[in-house]
Order: sequence, then structure tokens, then C-alpha cells
Amino acid sequence: MNKTLMLLTLLAAVTLSGCSTKKQAPLKVYWPPPPAESKMEWITTFSSSDNFPKTEGQIRAEKFFGKPEVDFFRKPTGVAVDADGLMYVADMDAGNIHVVDFKSKEMTLYSHDVPIGLPIDVRFDSHGLLYVVDGLGKQVLLFSPQRDLLGAFGAGDLKKPSFIALNEDLGRLYVSDVVGNVVVVYDLGSREKLFTFGGRGSGKGEMHGPQGIAIDKEGRVFVAEQFNARVQVFDADGKHLYMFGSRGDAPFQFEGPRGLAFDSQGNLFVAEVRKAALLIFQPDGTPLTAIGGGYTTHQLGFTSPSTVFIDRNDRVYISDGMNKRVTIWQMLTPAYLAENPLDAGALKRIEEKVLRIQKERKAQ
Repeated sequence: MNKTLMLLTLLAAVTLSGCSTKKQAPLKVYWPPPPAESKMEWITTFSSSDNFPKTEGQIRAEKFFGKPEVDFFRKPTGVAVDADGLMYVADMDAGNIHVVDFKSKEMTLYSHDVPIGLPIDVRFDSHGLLYVVDGLGKQVLLFSPQRDLLGAFGAGDLKKPSFIALNEDLGRLYVSDVVGNVVVVYDLGSREKLFTFGGRGSGKGEMHGPQGIAIDKEGRVFVAEQFNARVQVFDADGKHLYMFGSRGDAPFQFEGPRGLAFDSQGNLFVAEVRKAALLIFQPDGTPLTAIGGGYTTHQLGFTSPSTVFIDRNDRVYISDGMNKRVTIWQMLTPAYLAENPLDAGALKRIEEKVLRIQKERKAQ
């Protein structure tokens, strides 16, 4: 078993099991586990409206009357969070977008009138406009904050659009085309194509299967290449700057990098679909940490992580299509820890139990 996945499984075994009674709240799950310095906290793994927290009254009512109709993800891909904290999940098999409100505990569909086709990725701009990649129409759909369709663009330019990223300072939208092996750049105002960069190949500036796109604070464009097993970095105009990554089964090598996102500290998160892992790097490619690694249905791991999105509070959302869910982690930033301090007692118990289980397994 992959060492990282093994640690996750052990960590889950000592923190998530046997802790669901009303008198004993579940222990917090931190990663990496002690004695290492923890950087992230697991928040939840969400797959349906049945995952919302329930009161004792709701639980009793469900036992007596049965559960209400459950809304669920079918094949979640893109994920984004709006300014109000609502989570929007593009669902390819549902042909729609799920809107999850954790405060009101409601899960609804985004569009009832406008067909979305094959929603792959979603992204909001600062004005609340929603951009949706439609793989079936080979275009990008644009919706108003009131969910009215404002238009579509890219048809005729795109062979198979996959992921999008916005640079609002320059007024640009970047779209990866996994079949065309290019990134197509549009003007946000006119929605006209400005230029493309890339082209089939494995050399500098060439691409094979471009997927996730992320733009850092300097305006550099990071592109994950699933079939070249690397991340390339370009300036805002598509000039190649550098690249990192290689194919292999070592912990921080790639087999199928897909979704990309930056946190507030400038660290790059990579959803590695074939390794079933979330890999975290410095912008120059220096490895930092990893979560998962090896297919699993366990709620702390992944089977096919596709998209990673990080909101303004450094909360990390990872879509997992085959497991039909979104896993949510929180970066342990100073601001978050000021309101949610680490549970020292829980950390000590986790360390003791993990070390004991590892010792027992070595002795077997």
C-alpha cells in the first residue's frame, strides 16, 4: 500500500471511528499527522444531501418516516465557490450544476431552463458571472448572477475544451483544449479569441493533453499536461518560461496531472487523477506534501481526483468523479487557527495510536 495512503487510513481509523455518539464529537483529522507539523484539516467528504449534519430530531424522524428524497452527485468534475460560500459542482452525467448551501443545508440544481450539455469546469469572476465549460457544445457558456444565459463563445475554435482560468487584470479567459493540444485565450469583454499557444508535441511550449490551468499572482499561466506528465509555465502571452515534473511512480512524479489551483501562499495544488492523489508544490516544482495515493473509497482518499479549487479562505475542494463526491480540506493558516486552534489532546492521541498501529504492522 502507498505509504501516504496507509497513513491516511491509519489516521482515519483512530479519528473517525467510534466517535459519532452525541456525547462524543469526532476528533479532528489533521494532515500530515504528528509528529510532523500539520498543514491541513479535513472538513468533510460530500456526495449527497444526506451528508448534511442532522439534528437528533431529524434522525429520529428518518427512522420513523424514512429518509426524504436525496440529491446526489453522479459524476462531479469542476467545482467552484461563490462570494457567498455556495459550492457549485459541474456534473457531467447530470448535465447540470449542483449548488450546495452548507448554511441552509440545501442542495439544488443550477439550471432548469437552459441545457448545459456536458459541464466540465466552472469558474466565477469578481462580478459574479459564471463561466461553464460545455464539452458537448465545445464552447464556454456565460451566466449572469441571476442565472440567465448571457451568451456562449468558443464554438468553432475549440475541439474539446476542458479547464478554464481567468486573468481579470488583463481581461482574459484561458481555455485548455485537450484534443487541440492548445490553450485558447479570449477577451472577457468582447468574448473574441485573442490568440492560442501550445501545439501537439513534447518539447518546450508544446502540449499533449493540456488540462488544468492556474494563474499565479504574477500572471504566469500554469498548465497541467496529462499525457506529457508535467506542468508547463508560460507568461500571460503564452511565452514558455519553464516546466517541471516527469513520469514515474515516485511520490511526486506524475502519471496524469489534471486540476490545478494556487493557495494564498502561492503553493500549487495538483489533482493527480491516475495516482489518485493531491500533490502540493512550490511554484518552481519543489515538492511540499501529498494526500492520497492509490485508489480508495475511503473518505480521506481518492479514486479519480479531477479538479481542485481553493477559495478566498484557503479551503480546498477536490472533485472525485468515480467516487461521486467532493472532498474538502482546510489549510491551517494563521487566520483559521486563530478561530480554530489545534486540538493538542487529539494530536497526542493520534500520534500515539498511529505509532502503535505501525509498530504492530511491522511486527506481523
